Amino acid sequence: MAHHSDITSDIDSDVFDSDDDDNEEFTTFRGPWFNVVDPSSFIMPDPDFQEETGPVNFDPGDIKKKQAPMILCPHSRFRDWYPVTREEMLAFMGIVLSMGVVKKPTYESYWESNTRAWSMETPNFSQIMARNRFQAILQFLHCNDNTTAAEPGEIGYDPLHKISPIIEFFNETFSRNYKLNWDVCEDERIVGFKGRHQLKQYISNKKAHRWGIKLWVLSDSTSGYTHHINVYKGRRNERRSPNGQGYQAVMDLMEPHFYKEHHVTFDSFFTSPRLVYDLLDKDTHSTGTVIKSRKDMPSSFKNPAMQRGDVNVKTRAGVMAVQWADRRVVSLLTTTGSARQIQTTNGKGREVSIPAIIDTYNLTMGGVDLGDQLILQFEP
Repeated sequence: MAHHSDITSDIDSDVFDSDDDDNEEFTTFRGPWFNVVDPSSFIMPDPDFQEETGPVNFDPGDIKKKQAPMILCPHSRFRDWYPVTREEMLAFMGIVLSMGVVKKPTYESYWESNTRAWSMETPNFSQIMARNRFQAILQFLHCNDNTTAAEPGEIGYDPLHKISPIIEFFNETFSRNYKLNWDVCEDERIVGFKGRHQLKQYISNKKAHRWGIKLWVLSDSTSGYTHHINVYKGRRNERRSPNGQGYQAVMDLMEPHFYKEHHVTFDSFFTSPRLVYDLLDKDTHSTGTVIKSRKDMPSSFKNPAMQRGDVNVKTRAGVMAVQWADRRVVSLLTTTGSARQIQTTNGKGREVSIPAIIDTYNLTMGGVDLGDQLILQFEP
């Protein structure tokens, strides 16, 4: 693991110049912010990432579960229990998804053949899986779910308790089949849904779907591979953090990957100095656009007097804050890379000069959006 030294303890007067305004405000956190006089010569340390990456040989059919100990009644279906096959699990998930489209009063009614509710497009579940087998699998999943479902409106109520085993199954499969590269990203994803549901959200900047269920997503920045999802359960049902919702979402998704020197990118909804430092303390690097008025940001960032192309760089205790004026002023926090100027091509095909960390952000932030584009290819 790389050692992250406190760079404010060894100041080079040729590179740094103290910002008195920032010093006064931030002496109680991680020390003062210092101006970087020559951004072209100031480079943050490179992480020492040595993990295995990419696809992993794994047979999706090799999913075995052990039945939890339970007391069976004389006529319990579990007395005839036998292991679930891969084909049965696929059929079971297909039935569950179909039940979300066609609403019926009871599970049993989905296997009734003499109802008008069925159409030519609606499958006959009895031809896919026997009703008793479906209910046995469903009961098995519930018995192996250790969570206790509170009632709606109660503290601790989980609106996803019926499908949590399926979400967990997918997350385990995602992680088994793919090892994340150094660059990862976190963002929101909307699963399109226009019906009525307490979890339905609206996000205006999502091109694929603006209405639907919101997910917190951890993706590989290069391939767009979805590695883990957490469903947003609503403000009343989410675990709260004194550091904010975005902070908690990132820490929850990255927890299995701490102390591996990953570099995670996120946008201004998530970014704060507290998050960047807490990730760094766990040997996890990060880059993110940030709202300039966030707590513990340099005070001089709040009302910048900058012309297009200007760069303002500060550093403190292993973190670099960069403010760059393009069509508008953009602020970032990072623990790796540099703010030196590089040449790149913009969206209109023109050669432009931008800070290197801006280019890094653009290259590594799009993993979730790339995953959204790949998903759209399979939507009807």
